[in-house]
Amino acid sequence: MRDRLLWASTAVAPLTFALATIVLQRAGGVTMFDDELGFLGEAVFFSTRDGAPLLAGIPFYSAGYPALLALPVSILPFDPWVIAVGVNVVLLAALGPLLHAMARRLFGLRGIAAAVVAIAGATATSVVFQAPRAWAEVCIAFAFTLWAWLLLRYSQHGPAIGALPFTIAAGGMLAVHRRSSIVVLITLGAVAVWSLAPLVRRTDEPLRVRARAVPWRSFVLAEVAGVAAAAGALALDAYVVDTLYDGTTSGSRLDKAQNLLSTDWIPAAIGHVWSFLATTFVLAGVGCLFLLWTVRARRHVVFSTVLLLALAAIAGTSVLFLANGIRADQLVYERYLAATAPVLVMIGAGAVAARMTPVRSWVLASAGVLAVSGFVLSVSLESSRLTGNVQKFTTPTLTTFDMVVTGWGEPFTEGIHVLPITAVVLSVVVVVAGAASWRAWLGPAVVVVAGAATVAAGSAGNLKPFTDQWEPTGREAARVLADADVEVLQYAPHLRHEVRNVLHYRLGYPDAVLTDPPSCDVSPYTVGPPTLEDEGLAPVIGVGNFPGGVYRIDC
Repeated sequence: MRDRLLWASTAVAPLTFALATIVLQRAGGVTMFDDELGFLGEAVFFSTRDGAPLLAGIPFYSAGYPALLALPVSILPFDPWVIAVGVNVVLLAALGPLLHAMARRLFGLRGIAAAVVAIAGATATSVVFQAPRAWAEVCIAFAFTLWAWLLLRYSQHGPAIGALPFTIAAGGMLAVHRRSSIVVLITLGAVAVWSLAPLVRRTDEPLRVRARAVPWRSFVLAEVAGVAAAAGALALDAYVVDTLYDGTTSGSRLDKAQNLLSTDWIPAAIGHVWSFLATTFVLAGVGCLFLLWTVRARRHVVFSTVLLLALAAIAGTSVLFLANGIRADQLVYERYLAATAPVLVMIGAGAVAARMTPVRSWVLASAGVLAVSGFVLSVSLESSRLTGNVQKFTTPTLTTFDMVVTGWGEPFTEGIHVLPITAVVLSVVVVVAGAASWRAWLGPAVVVVAGAATVAAGSAGNLKPFTDQWEPTGREAARVLADADVEVLQYAPHLRHEVRNVLHYRLGYPDAVLTDPPSCDVSPYTVGPPTLEDEGLAPVIGVGNFPGGVYRIDC
């Protein structure tokens, strides 16, 4: 009975974190117009719900998460944003049992130690903070954790068992976000290398004999299924691009590879390392060092090697993509690496809870890298690259730690203050180390408590002031149009797409028509830029936060 309660707690804890985040952070509705509206529009497009999403002219978003939302959007009579957040909560709660199973297999932990380690990973703040966002971050974190769990099972059962779901999971992860593209290749390559290893084994046996040791059937089936899953993901994306975006995307990710030819990627790499260590209380670093140690000690070699390659691929993709970012937060981007945080935090916490002999040196090394990278950023880049526009939703944990400088309730942030953030994290690490020296599982427990405090303070004092500014956008304007029984959203040229798209969402995706000049045959109202008032149209109400509003046509 006690074991069942502990297992259940691994799901209840992240569920509680998620609900608290939603309650403290916002009242409801979209905030980041391009991203959230893109995913929600695609979800409505895939569903059987009436509506005509209009998304042309903004970046393309991978179709896996909207496809997952399609069924609940079809059958539940709620706002699509509410459904998306509900799905996020379920996925976040599912992280705990997955990580619990991994902790038991990887470290042999049982009872409260296994539960606390799993909860520490499942409540990683950089993921929990994304629960109220109608975008794919929680979904990709779940997909990566599921893939890592299948990798662990595959590595422990041999090349003939578990290869099929492992490769399919990689293809499914690609459907959620393109940052996992290289992970698909790593997965297919790992299955090929391990399955075909008997062919290159050093032995006097003839090739024909060695070939019999190859699990040909499972190998071919897994490779074909993995390629088919990846191809299906790409085909689904291509269909959405052609149908909703007129074949236009935000550009090829391959173009970012040219950043390797310069030194622009180096500051981004340092920023990512610092950010990842800071947002995980250095447990991600401990997890990476554990994986390196197991490879050297020839324990869990397949699991650790493949996982390290996947982590390097995702981190490298993020660094190359953001190397020339124009926003301050892009240098220390928290959002992209967050997908790997639950697994790495669980591994780092598991190493602490298992009292592994080298764990003290791992904690010290990770804390040292955090301090050194923070010092480098503060001395060389903080005054130039880390000041200016900061998007709080991409760095929610960092900006929460930064409240020691920016203060409580500041809706906007004009920079990242590296040294104060580093000091906050290192102070927590000291407490974690002290608790673990008394009783091993108390170290991860302190991380859970610190995460809870971070999520509560960050939601109420850091992100809520920002959402309070943006959440009402378009709400009253949509109510005016709805009260006037407007059935077609008429909009004028030169209107910012954020204005058009947020009204389209709030009105339930009616038909939308671009008219020039506005026509009474379509509707007695039009949505347009401020210049329409100069053309004699009577303004009714503004949309808020963006220039533009609703105008009445003299019919």
